[in-house]
Order: sequence, then structure tokens, then C-alpha cells
Amino acid sequence: MNNDADSTPLTLARQPIFDRSQRLWGYELIPVIGGAELNGDASDRASVAADLAASTYIGLQEVLDRGKKVVVRFSEKSILEDLPYALPQGRAVLRMFGASVLDPGFKETLERLKKDGYLLVVEVGDKAVDDTLLAMADYLRVSIGDLNRDALAARLKELEAYGCGVLAARVNDQQMLGICRGVGFELFQGAFFKQPEILRVKKISSSEGARLQILRMIEQEDPDFEALAQVIGSDVSIGFRLFSFINSAAFGFRQKINSIREAITMLGWQKIKHWLRIVVLTDVAQNKNASELVQLSAQRGKFLEQVAMDHDFWGFNPESLLLLGMFSLLDALLNQSMAEIMTYLPLDEKLKSTLCREPGSEYLSFLTLAERFEEGDWEGANAMVQQLGLDGQKVRAGFEQAVGWANGMAALT
Repeated sequence: MNNDADSTPLTLARQPIFDRSQRLWGYELIPVIGGAELNGDASDRASVAADLAASTYIGLQEVLDRGKKVVVRFSEKSILEDLPYALPQGRAVLRMFGASVLDPGFKETLERLKKDGYLLVVEVGDKAVDDTLLAMADYLRVSIGDLNRDALAARLKELEAYGCGVLAARVNDQQMLGICRGVGFELFQGAFFKQPEILRVKKISSSEGARLQILRMIEQEDPDFEALAQVIGSDVSIGFRLFSFINSAAFGFRQKINSIREAITMLGWQKIKHWLRIVVLTDVAQNKNASELVQLSAQRGKFLEQVAMDHDFWGFNPESLLLLGMFSLLDALLNQSMAEIMTYLPLDEKLKSTLCREPGSEYLSFLTLAERFEEGDWEGANAMVQQLGLDGQKVRAGFEQAVGWANGMAALT
């Protein structure tokens, strides 16, 4: 790896991993190296582990404070150089591809790391993997692809002999999640959590409707501040959180605030809109993974807004793309169809058609771009960047900014 690559700032995609009860178990942090093309294969870069440990924008400390695991891919070279020690013992999980033959020196290094509290996830696929390495693994990682129930059950049975847990990767929908849970996988990673758990044929409840009424008010072209202040003032929970938000160190206001209307004025319209969107999304959520979905929604929105701002030749409105990302997971949050939810929001028809995933929708490519970044699909991300005629470095920087912004907003709601 050349010196220019080593000096490139680090950006990360954060992918949640869930247990059998769909509780958050940890995150895989996937480095993205910017350049002419995005590149996720950063495991040989000498400073990756140190960058991960030192970074604040990725919210690593917040993940650790919540008691969650952090999975990071390491190459054999970086493990031999003891780079995993830059990450905290007891929380860090080393992910590596299985080697067909395990070098004795490498085996000793892995044994020492495991003795010091590091867990090991080994990728198993079509290639042969050294039995000694498999026996050392705490988890084996299997990309399930298009395997059916019988094939998955047979694969799992083959791996039971090693006495460790098995992580199912690329679980991309709720149906496949059910199959993987049914045959006995322990951990799950993929896009399944972004989909509704159950699509209920029912109307939105009165409490959900009341919250969506706030979204309807703030998305109007000419919002009524007095009416909005009254709605917030009539909701004890939101009113209290608004004043807590204003009193946070992020603003440092010195003067006393005497009313909701004054609070809205002091914050400014853009800040109050961003904050209220996240609060409402949190409050209406009916999904057990709501905190992940809300943070991801905020991240998507900010990312797409920044892409539009950095590439104004497209002529897209940054605010529209922010809304696209922010509301793109409402169906998963509410466990209802997007078409039903759209009847409650005064959005542009182009936004509605994209949110409903209608083929040919004008903004659909941007939503796909955000998804490629989240999932660490760098080949797909590069293809979308080129298709849209975007600057890869600006897009990567926008993603980095969005991750930090979403982490900060989550802490203030």
C-alpha cells in the first residue's frame, strides 16, 4: 500500500449484527478508502486499526458504551503485526478469511490474541479452510446467497463439529431470516432489518397519526409556527425533550426560554425540522430495531442531501433528497406498507413514488446509492457513482459527514 493511500482519511460503513431474538449483538465496521474509485478492501492498510480506535466520527465509543461487539476485518499481515491490540480487549472481534494452510507463527499469534480476550470470526465458503483455524474460531461466517432451507441445514450440520456459533451473512429479507433462524443459525447480518417485520392490514393508530401530524405540519411549504408550537406544547414528552435539546452543550444558550414558540425561534427552522423528524420517527416506531432504523434514516437523509449539494448540476433539491433518505425506512419502522403511510404526508409525487419503490422513479438511483454504501457493496457503489456522474471522493466524504451527523443527532433525541 503506498503512502498516499495510507494518508487518505478513513470512512466506515457500519453494519449491525443481530442475535436470534433480533437484539443488537454488535456492528461490523467496514473501512472505505477513497480515491478514483471507492475501495472496501482496506485490511492491509497499516493504520486501519489505529484509525478505528482513534476515530470519533464513527461513534465507536458510543457502540462500546452500549456493551456491543465491534467486528473488524484483519488480514494475516495486520494480525501478525499485532494491530488488533489497537481495539479494546473483550469487545473486538477479528474477522478473517479462512486459510487453507495455517502458518505456525500465525497460529501462535491468534492463540495469544484469543487468550487476551479477542474473539475470532472465520469466513467459510467454497474453499478449503485449515481445520486448526476452524477449531479456534468463536464464530464461523457463512454468506447464505440463494441457498434454500435444506442446503442451509446441511451446511450448518457440517459446521457443528467445530463447536462454535455460526453467523449468517447477506440475510436480505425477513423470509430468509425466518429460514436461517429455523435451521439454527445464531447471528444474522444483512438488509433484513430494513424491511417491515409484519405488514398489517390496518389503519395507522390515533397516537401514530398524532405524531405524523407533526411531520405533516413541518413539511408544508409555509409552516404555521404558532400551530406547531401549540401541538408541541400539548405533548408533554416532545415538549420536555425539546427543552432538553436546547439546553444541551451543543448549543450553549445562556438566556432563559419562556415558551415553545421562543424555543423554535432560537433553534432556527432547519434545526428544529431535523430534530423533530428524528423524534417523530423514534416515537412512531413499531419495530424492535427502531433505534438502528432511526439512526440509519437520519444518516441516509444527510448523505443524500450532501450528495445533492455537492453535485448541483443535477438540479435536484437537497431538501427533497434529505426527506427521501429520512423517510425511506418508514415502512420498516411502522411495520406497514409505504403506500398507506404516504397518505398521511404532504410529499411531492416524485418523492412518494420513489419511497414506494415504483419502477422508473426519478430518485430511485440515489436511494440505491445510499443502500450500497450502508451494505459495504463497493462494486455496486462505484457503479452507481459512475451511472449518476458523481465525484467518488465527494460522495465518500459526504457519507463520512452523514455518519457523524446521524451519531450526533441520535445522542440529542
